[in-house]
Parts: sequence; C-alpha cells; structure tokens
Amino acid sequence: MADHLQRNSFDLHAAVAKLTHAEEGIRLAAVGEILAANASAQALDVLATCLDDPSGRVRRAAVVALSEVGGEAALVLARALDEKQPTAIRILAASGLARASAAPATDALLKCLSSEVGELELRAALALGKIGAPAVPALRKALASTDDNVRAAAADALGYTGPAGIDALDDLKRAVTAAPAFALGFRYAAAIVKISENPKVGLPVLIDLLKDKDENIRLRVLEKIGELRSLAREAAPWLINLLNDPAAGVRGGAALGLGRIGANSPDVIVALIRALSDSAAEVRTNAAIALTAFGGAAASALPRLRAMQHDGDAWAGAVAGAAIERIAGGKE
Repeated sequence: MADHLQRNSFDLHAAVAKLTHAEEGIRLAAVGEILAANASAQALDVLATCLDDPSGRVRRAAVVALSEVGGEAALVLARALDEKQPTAIRILAASGLARASAAPATDALLKCLSSEVGELELRAALALGKIGAPAVPALRKALASTDDNVRAAAADALGYTGPAGIDALDDLKRAVTAAPAFALGFRYAAAIVKISENPKVGLPVLIDLLKDKDENIRLRVLEKIGELRSLAREAAPWLINLLNDPAAGVRGGAALGLGRIGANSPDVIVALIRALSDSAAEVRTNAAIALTAFGGAAASALPRLRAMQHDGDAWAGAVAGAAIERIAGGKE
C-alpha cells in the first residue's frame, strides 16, 4: 500500500490536515483524495471524526470512504446510523455495512428496522442478512416485537441470511400461521423458502396472495417471489396470468418476475413476447429485460425486439436493443 501511495505522490498527512480546514470544499476534496488513493483504512480514525462535520456533503463523502474499508470500519459506520444523522447518510451507511463484515454493527442495524423510511429498513435488513448466523439470535427476538414493521423487517433480514437462519425456521413457521397473510404472512413465507430452500411450505402462501384484490399487495408479493429466484419457478403459471392484470404495474412486475425466477419454458417466452406489445411502456421494458435472462433460448423474440427498437418510449427502445445483443450473443 505504501508503494501504491508513493507512486501516486499522495501525502496522507497533508490530506488529513485539510480535514480540519475552515472551508467545506477543501475538507470535501481531502476526503476525495483519501478515497482516490485507497487510503481509507489508514485514515480510519480521522474519517470517523468527519461524521460530526457540520457539512452534510463532507459526512456523506466520509461514509463512502469508510464503506471501502470493510469490517474494520463497521463500528464507525454504525455511528452514522444514529437517528441524529440525516436519513440519506443513514441509508448510505447501511448500504456500506451490507457490503462489509458488519457483525459489530448488529445492534445499530437492528434499531433501523423500526424506521419509517422503507429504504433504510431495507438496507439495514440486507446488512443483517449479510452478517448471517451471528445476527440470528437478535433477529429472532425482533421477530417477537409488538411492532409490525420490526417483525416484517426482521423476517426479511432472516430471509437474507439464507440457510444460516435455520435456527429461526420454526419461529417463522409459527408466525406465518398466526399473522394476517396480507400484512406479514407473505414476508414470513418468503423467509421460510429462502432459509429452508424448500418452496413447498412458503410458496403456496405467496401464490394465493397473487389473487388479492389490492394491487399493492399483488405488487409486493411479486417482489418477494422474484427474490426467491429459482426456488419460485413453480409460480410461473400464476405470473403468466398476471401479464393480463388490469394494473400496468402488476403486469410489469409479473414480466420481470418471470425473468428473475428463471422460468425458462416455451410458454413463458411466448407470454413475454406478447407482453412486448403491451400498451404500457413499463410492461414492454420489463418483458424485454426478462427475456434477456434466457439468452439464446429466447431467439424467437428477436423479430419483435427489433421492431421495439423504434418504440415511442426511448427507454423501452434502448432496452430492446440491449436485449437483442444479449439474446443474439453479440451477433447483432
């Protein structure tokens, strides 16, 4: 590392000295210099002090730099999860912890599960899932919370741990039978499938909810089914049916879901090709994205995708072009 810094003529001491400068721009540039030189680990202590900087921009830059350090910076990043910090900084810190060995930040991340900000709750759950088995005891306690949001987020986090969350499997099975399916049950069910890697218990709960009259519930369940990837392939017929849903958002979610679960069958490909002619650009775009997951097996979609390159929606046209490259193997 020292050789790398020398080759780039980087002076760590000079950069650190700038972090106390009165001008925000100079402090911000100093954090950037440290980050660019891959010197965040050497500057860990001083970057930690930047979390108290009066400038939000400097604090955000410090969190980005700290996120590059990895597990060694977990306790420092946990400080950035404090409720006194702006929401954007807390989300950034939770995202950084999701990429690191964040076990020391478990308690701070657990507090974020009660956040009313969905993005922060999601990032904290992902980080806890990355921690894996060491976070399971605390997540099992959170699963017994009186707060519905905390229980739901704890279930998500347990699902993200995968098989490492096996100790919580019985808790989730009891919970899924006691909870209203539309509120919490579908999140418990998804976690059960991810942990057990067996769709027979949880997937039927999710499939049944795809018939719910509430568009938002259908959308949320589709998202959970997509997260299950190949474990949810048995849901493909129901997702195909939802390509005719009255709500464009649901049709788009179903199209994307078919790609995410890898439901590679002639029926699925035919249904997605039809969806390329949907009246909603979102659905056409998601169908094109889904078809790319099947590579050359989706070659029958190429004529329609070529026509879609001239779509009235610029983004849909661009996605069609990218899909053609993926499906044709770079031959076009």
